[in-house]
Amino acid sequence: MSESLTRSLLAITTAKTYLEDVIREYPAMQRRVNNWINKLSFVSQDALCIMTPAGRETYRRELIKGDHMQFEHIFRLLSEMNPGQRNLIEKASESLLKGELQIETIS
Repeated sequence: MSESLTRSLLAITTAKTYLEDVIREYPAMQRRVNNWINKLSFVSQDALCIMTPAGRETYRRELIKGDHMQFEHIFRLLSEMNPGQRNLIEKASESLLKGELQIETIS
């Protein structure tokens, strides 16, 4: 699955979560917001139809069964950092992926 399609589906999944919150906050808008959610669901399902089996599995594992709001939380944290802090996080993330850096959790 392409990175752009993955990110698009993540954005749709996140938008649906926020729209569900709108319904909780404004129950009178439920019918209209559910229409929006259904349209977003159609786009997601249509995209799934063109994906490879591996892409569909990644989508289900990461976006359906995983915690897609964790990405949103990380993005929010990054937006609160200054440019120097974001650069440090970027370098640390790259090092983690390369196996050059390990972070141990304390239980």
